Amino acid sequence: MNYSSGEIAKIGDLVELWEGNIGTVVCSIDTNEYSPDYPVKDWSYLSEGILIMSEAGGLIHKTNSDDDLKFIKRMD
Repeated sequence: MNYSSGEIAKIGDLVELWEGNIGTVVCSIDTNEYSPDYPVKDWSYLSEGILIMSEAGGLIHKTNSDDDLKFIKRMD
């Protein structure tokens, strides 16, 4: 999945889901990247998209980017 700004979503990315709700990408099913807390065996059934752990909304599955989802920075 790409953000509306063009960057490819990667685990560890800091994003804003909507105003005031910041989250971290914890897996990208599209690129087969999974963090240790969200392993492939538990989440690959979703088939596409990314999972974001957010402060206000908990765990959110996104299958496409929208104007509300904003890439903030990449965590190295």
